[in-house]
Amino acid sequence: MKDTFNILLVFIFFVGFSAKGQTLLNNGANINALSGAYIHVNGSVKNDAGSLTIDAEANSPAEMYITQDIVNNSSLIGSGYIRLLGDWYNNSIFTSSTGTVFLQGSEQLISGTVETNFFNLTLDGSGLKTQEINAFSNGVLDLKHLELQTEAHSFYVENTAVNSIQRTSGFVSSLNGGFLSRRTDQLETYLFPVGSSVGTTRYRPVELRPTISPNNTFEVRMANLDATLEGFDRSLTDSISCELNPLFYHQINRSNGLSAVDLNIYFSETEDGSWAGISNWKQANVQWEYILNSGNASSTPLSYAFRNDWSDFDDTPYILSHVYEIPNFDSIPPVCQNDSSPELPNISLNGFSGTWSGSIDSGLPGTQTFTFIPDSNQCALSTTLSVEVIELPQIDAILMVQDISCFGEEGMLEIQTTGSNLMYGINGSEMVLSNQFVVSAGMHMISIMDQYGCENSMNEEVTEPSELDLQATVLDILCPEGLGAIELEINGGVPGYDVVWNDEFFSEDIFNLETGYYSCIVTDDNDCQDSLTVEVNETLSGSASILNNSGNTQLTCSITEIELEAVGGTNFIWSGGTSPNSAINNITEPGNYFVDYLDSNGCELQMNIVISENITSPFVSIDNITNITNELNCNEPEITLFGSGADSYIWEDSINNISTIVSSPGEYQVVGVGWNGCTDSTTIIITADFSPPNIFIQNLSGIDTLDCNTSSVDLQVNGGLSYEWSDGLGSATSVTISSGGIYEVTGIGVNGCSNSASIEIIEIPFPTLSVNSETICSGNTIELIAEASIPGGNYTWSGGLGNSSSVTVAPVSNAFYTVNYELNGCESNTATSTIFVLPTPVVTISGPNSICSSESVTLTCNPSLPGGTYEWFPGGEVSNSITSFPPMSSVFGVSYTLDGCTSDTAEINIEVIPTPVVTLQDVSICAGESGTLTALPSVPGGTYNWVPFGYATQSITESPDTTTSYSVLYSANGCMSQLTSATIFVNPIPELTVEDIGICQGQLGYLNAVASIGGGSYIWTGFSENSSTLEVSPNFTSNYTVSYELNNCLSSMETAVVTVTEQPLLSPSEDQGICEGDSVSLLANPSVLGGNFTWLPGNETSASIVVSPNITTEYQVMYEINGCETDYETITVSVDAMPITTFDVNVTSGCPPLNVVFTNTTDNTTNCNWTINNGTTFDGCANSSYTFLDEGCYDITLNTETPNGCPGLITMNSLICVLPSPDLDFSMSTNQISYGSSEVDFINNSSNAVDYLWDFGDGSTDTLFYPDTYEYEINDETFFIVTLNGTTDLGCTDSLQLELLVNQDAVIFAPNTFTPDGDGLNDFWFPTISPGIDQEFFGVQIYNRWGELIFEAKDFHNAWDGTYLGSKVPVGTYTYRIDYKEKQSEQREIIVGHVSLIR
Repeated sequence: MKDTFNILLVFIFFVGFSAKGQTLLNNGANINALSGAYIHVNGSVKNDAGSLTIDAEANSPAEMYITQDIVNNSSLIGSGYIRLLGDWYNNSIFTSSTGTVFLQGSEQLISGTVETNFFNLTLDGSGLKTQEINAFSNGVLDLKHLELQTEAHSFYVENTAVNSIQRTSGFVSSLNGGFLSRRTDQLETYLFPVGSSVGTTRYRPVELRPTISPNNTFEVRMANLDATLEGFDRSLTDSISCELNPLFYHQINRSNGLSAVDLNIYFSETEDGSWAGISNWKQANVQWEYILNSGNASSTPLSYAFRNDWSDFDDTPYILSHVYEIPNFDSIPPVCQNDSSPELPNISLNGFSGTWSGSIDSGLPGTQTFTFIPDSNQCALSTTLSVEVIELPQIDAILMVQDISCFGEEGMLEIQTTGSNLMYGINGSEMVLSNQFVVSAGMHMISIMDQYGCENSMNEEVTEPSELDLQATVLDILCPEGLGAIELEINGGVPGYDVVWNDEFFSEDIFNLETGYYSCIVTDDNDCQDSLTVEVNETLSGSASILNNSGNTQLTCSITEIELEAVGGTNFIWSGGTSPNSAINNITEPGNYFVDYLDSNGCELQMNIVISENITSPFVSIDNITNITNELNCNEPEITLFGSGADSYIWEDSINNISTIVSSPGEYQVVGVGWNGCTDSTTIIITADFSPPNIFIQNLSGIDTLDCNTSSVDLQVNGGLSYEWSDGLGSATSVTISSGGIYEVTGIGVNGCSNSASIEIIEIPFPTLSVNSETICSGNTIELIAEASIPGGNYTWSGGLGNSSSVTVAPVSNAFYTVNYELNGCESNTATSTIFVLPTPVVTISGPNSICSSESVTLTCNPSLPGGTYEWFPGGEVSNSITSFPPMSSVFGVSYTLDGCTSDTAEINIEVIPTPVVTLQDVSICAGESGTLTALPSVPGGTYNWVPFGYATQSITESPDTTTSYSVLYSANGCMSQLTSATIFVNPIPELTVEDIGICQGQLGYLNAVASIGGGSYIWTGFSENSSTLEVSPNFTSNYTVSYELNNCLSSMETAVVTVTEQPLLSPSEDQGICEGDSVSLLANPSVLGGNFTWLPGNETSASIVVSPNITTEYQVMYEINGCETDYETITVSVDAMPITTFDVNVTSGCPPLNVVFTNTTDNTTNCNWTINNGTTFDGCANSSYTFLDEGCYDITLNTETPNGCPGLITMNSLICVLPSPDLDFSMSTNQISYGSSEVDFINNSSNAVDYLWDFGDGSTDTLFYPDTYEYEINDETFFIVTLNGTTDLGCTDSLQLELLVNQDAVIFAPNTFTPDGDGLNDFWFPTISPGIDQEFFGVQIYNRWGELIFEAKDFHNAWDGTYLGSKVPVGTYTYRIDYKEKQSEQREIIVGHVSLIR
C-alpha cells in the first residue's frame, strides 16, 4: 500500500538549485491537501504516479500555490484552489467538481496530451494564455483582463448559465481556426467575448439569444483579418451589397439544436466604421449575400449589427456590410423670415455624409431647393430637399386704449397691424383673433402670428399705482365708562388721501370712541378706494354681576330674606346686609345696595342692586262690568264681576279666578291676594227684575183706509221706554202711514224686557198714466200707446183721436198729442207724446262704365243732403268714394243714411276688359353659348315691344358675355301688360385642382379637390361622394379622378395619386431597473426594417441604445419609414442609488427587559434584514422592536436592498448594552399565619442592589435591608403577596414575590370577667371573633343562674353592658352560649361558658 501524506500547511523551497530543477515529486505516494491546507511550491509540481488531491470539504478549500509548471501524468483532483505561475500540462486524468485553477503567471500554456476539463478557470497575471489542447469549463470561465488564445483548438463552456463566462476586458481569440463554444438552456442572451490582439487589438463580441428552443450549442470565432485572405473573397457579393468590412469577420455555427436566434455582432464605429447590417457567405453561390431585415444599433463603447430570428446556419462566415441606400432626411418646416437658418444636415438619418448645393437663407422669402451630394466611397445616392421661407408679419403700433388708475385694476391695449389672417398673443399665451387684450400692470410681450406660425413680437410696459394698504390699531375700552381710539396707517396708492369714518369722522386717527363697529373709506388722489371695518370692544377683564340666589329683589309678606352673591371680581364691600365684607350677603331690609370691587385689570368698579319692600295689603274691590245697578234683568240676565286691586282672587264659590259670572240675586264675596302675599276681601249684593212692559198702538186719524181722498194715517205707540217699528219705520213714538199693510211695533221697558202690538191699514191704489214719444222719417206712420198703472178705466185723446189705449198717426212735421185716464172717479195725470219728423235723402253714382283688368275703378256717391253715412255693395265700404279692382264685370251699389233715414239704393254696372299677362323664363348658359327668351302672352293677337332694343318678335336669341336682363311689353284690346323681365345667366366654366397625397397602409387618407368657384358638385370617378373631400384607404398606390359641375358647366377631369406605405409597428424593451452607475441596453424592434429611430432624450437614431442614467428616466422611441410613424413608446429605467445604509434606535442602553425599536432610515429600501450577534434575525423596513433580556452589549447589523436589488450593509458594534439587574432573594420565617399568630420575620439574601422596598401585601412598606418582625392584622384575607423590589446603582430594578398564606380557622375568645362600673375600662363584654367566623350565622345569649335569658346579640357589634331591661344586674357569675358557623367548612358549632360580673 502506498504511503499517504495528509498536509495541513506546507511551505516548500528548493534553495540552491536552478529554477528548472526545483520539482515536487510524489514518487507514487498519495498526497492529500485537506480542506483548509495551504501548499506553497517554489518550483514545479510533477504528479507521475499515485494521486494528488487538493480538497475542498466543509467550504474551506485547500490551496496549492505553484511558482513554475504543473505536470499531471497520473490522477490530479483539483476540488480546491490551484494557483499556477507556470504552464499547465495534463497528460492523464484531471478531476475538478468544485475547484478553481488560477493562471496567474505571464505567457502561460494550457497543454499536454489529454484535454483538460476544468471546473472553474480564472485567467490572471499578465500576457497571453495559449491553448495547445482543447479545454472545457463546467463552472465559470473568468477571463478578467486577459486574452485566451485557442489557436487551432477550442474552448468549450459546458455550464449553461448566462453568466458562466465572466470578464472585465478579456476575450477569447482563435486566429488559426479554433473557436469558443457555449451550451444554452435558456431563452436568454449569451455573450461570446471574442477578439484578437494580432495586428490591431480588437474586442468584437457576439451575442446569441435562442428564440424558440433553449437547448443548443453554438461555436463562435472572430477572425481579425480580411475575409478574402481565408478564401471568402469580399469582391464576390450579391447585387444589393455595396461594401463589406475589410478588417475582420466572424464564423458562427450551431453545432447542436434547432433554435433560431437573435444575433448581435458588435463593432467599434470609431475604429471599424459604421455598418448597416450583416452579410452571410453562401458557399452554394460562392458569394456574400446581404441578410435581409438585418440592421444596426449605435451605442457606446460598441455598436452592433443585428438580425432577429435568424435560423440559417448552413454557412458559418458572417461579415459586417452595407447596401446601396437613398439618404433620408426629415422635412424641414417652413422657416420664418430672419429666424436663425437651420443647418442642412451633413449626415442623413440613415448615416450618410455629404454636402449640399447651397444653404438656407432665411432673409430671402420663398421656396429654396437644395441637392444632397453624398461623399465618395459611400453606398448612397443623391437626393433633394426643399425649404419654404415665410415673410414675417409686422406690428404697426400698440395703443393703450384704457389706462390703469387703481392698483389691481386692468386696462386694455390694442395691437395695430396692416396684415391679414393674423392672430395675436400676449405674454406667450395662446394666439387669438382679437387684437385687444385686457392687461394688468407690468411688462407685456406682444406677439402676432401669421397663418404659417411665423411670429413677431415687441415689449410694452403697462404701469399702475401701488396698492392701497390700510392698517388700523384699535385701542379697546378697558374700564367701564372709558373710551377707545383707532390709529390708522395708510400706505400705497396716490397720496392725497380722503378719510371718512362712519360718515362722521374725517381724520386718520379718531379718539373718544364708544364700543361698536367703525368703517373707514380711504380715497386716494386717483379716486381709488380701500376700506376696512374694525370693532372697538369693551374688553373688561371679566363680567362682574350680582347673583340673586333667592330669585327676588323685593321683600314681601311671603319673602322676608333675600340672598345676594357678588361674582366676577375681588375685594367685595357691600353697603349693608348681614355680611357686608363677603361675596354672599343676606338682605332683610329694603334699600339700594352697592358693591365696590376690583376687576383683574385693576379698575375700581361699583355695581348695585335695589331691594324693595312691599308688605302693604291690597285694596280689593268688586267691579260690575255689566251694569251699575247691580240688578239682573232682561237686558242683562248675567252679571260679570271682576276682582281688582290684587294679583289673585278666591271667590266664595271656590273659583280661583279674577272674575266670576252670576245669574241669580244674592251677596257675593271675594278674597284678593297681592303679589306680595298680603290679602284683603269685599262683598257685593245683586238684585233682579224680569217683568215685561204693556205696549199698545193708538190711531190718531181715526181712519184705517187710504184712497184718492185720504192719503195718510197717523199712529202713536204707548207703554214702553223705547220702540222699534216694522217695515223700517224707525223708533219714533208717532209715525205717519201712506200705504196699506199690517204695522207692528216692539216696545222695551226700563228693565230691558220687551212686548209688541200691531194694527192694519187698508189702501185703495191711485192710477198713473204714461205715453211714448218717437222720431220718424218723412212719409212714415207711428203708433202711440198709453199705459195706466191700474187697468179698467177710460182714456181720452186730444184732437178727437178716440178713447182706446193706442192710436196711429202720420204727421208731416213735428207734432204733440195728449191723453187722460179715469178710474173709479179718480183721474190720472195727463200724458203727452212728442213726434219728431226727419227728411229722407236721395243719392246718385258717378264713375266710368268700363276698365282694363289690371286697372282700378273709382266710384263716387252724390247725396242730396250732406252729413250722412254710406254703405256700398259689394264690400260694405262706408266712404263716399271707393276704388276697386274688379276681376270681372260687376254691379256696384250704394245707400245713404242721414239721421237714421236711409235713401233708396243707387246702382252702376262696370265692364272689365282682360289685361294681357306675359310670362318669361330665365335662361342659364355656359360662357361662349347663346340663349333664347320667348314671351308667352295670356291673350293672343297682340303686339310685342322688347325694351330697350325695340324688337317686335315673340322670341329673341342673344349671346351675352356676362349675365344680362331683358324686358318686353305686350298690348291687346287696348290694354297693355306690365313690363316683364328675364335674365340670361352666363356661368363661367369652373377650374379644378387636386393634390397627390401619401398615407400609411391601413390608414385613411383624404383627397381635397379645390374648385375655382364654390357651390357646385364634385364627381369622383367610381364613388357616389359629391363633396370636395374623398376619404380613401387603398392597400396599394392608386390613382383617383375627379371633375366638378356647377350650373351645368363641367370642369376638366383631374387625377390625384395616393401613395401607400406599409404602417410600421414598434416593440420596445420592457421597463428596466438598475443601480446607480450601471448601464442598460434598450432595444426597439420595428416590424418593417429600413426606417429611422428617434430616441428621447438624446436623439439617438439606432435601434438599440445603452444608457446610464443617474436618476429614474423615461426613454421614448419612435420609428418612421417613408413618412409612416409609430407612436412614441416609453421605456422607464428606474435608477436606485447605492444605498447608504443607516438606522436609528430609540435607546442604546438600559435595564432589562430592554425593548429597543429599530428604525430603518435608509432611503428607497424594500427589503431589510436585521441581525443581532446573539443569533437573532428578523426582517422589516418599518419600525421593528426587540426585547433584550440578558445583560451585555450587542452588535447590530442591517442589510438593505433597493427595489432594483442594490445592496447596502452597516454593522454597529456594541450598539445596545443591557445593564445588570439586582439579584433578589429573600425568605420568610413562616409561609402561613393565622388569627392570633400573625408575626413574620423576613430574611433578605439579595445582592447587587443599593435600595430595597418591601411591600407586605397589606398596604404597608419598609425600606430596610432586614425589616423588623412584622405583625399582620387579619380580617378576611386568605393570603398576602409579599414583594421585594431592588434597585441597582445604575437604576435597574427587579422584584421578587412570595405568597404568605392565611389560615382562616374559626377562633373565638370569650373573656371570663368584666367590670361594667362606668370607668371606661372593661365596661362591656363580647367575645373576640376571628375572620373564619361567618357573620351571617352568629349569635350570643347570656342567662342568669335561674336560666332566664337576659341578653342576646345577632351580630358582631352589640356588646353586653351588664344590664337587663334597663337595670343593672347583680354581681355574680353568668352563663353564655355562642352559636356560629365556620366559613371554610360551613360547620355549625356551639360554645357554652361562664363570665363573672364584678363592680
